Amino acid sequence: MRYELDGDLMVKAAKEWGKTQGFRGNQGGWISDDKGRSICQGWWMLFRTNPTPILNWLTREITAFRTLDEMVLNTAPSYRPTIRPRNWRYVLLADAYDWRMTRRGDPRRAYRGI
Repeated sequence: MRYELDGDLMVKAAKEWGKTQGFRGNQGGWISDDKGRSICQGWWMLFRTNPTPILNWLTREITAFRTLDEMVLNTAPSYRPTIRPRNWRYVLLADAYDWRMTRRGDPRRAYRGI
């Protein structure tokens, strides 16, 4: 699955989500789990191998939705979320929502305000 999201934001999200899951960075850029097992190399790769749980975690942190799918698939046809770019989390979530809607062929995009 190709994500057209900002790589720096993906890394930030992976680091924050990773901390909640017991992941940590080690020498050589390896990411290990809470048992010390190496999982992957680099936070970007952690995001790429876990996009759904990371984006669902971010969705729960910012919105009243439980998952990104719920926000994309289970809303009224006229619904557009308002996601103001207060910080990198909001930007990443709005970009992820827009990306998902583009992939569906849906013209709706997140309203980012002014």
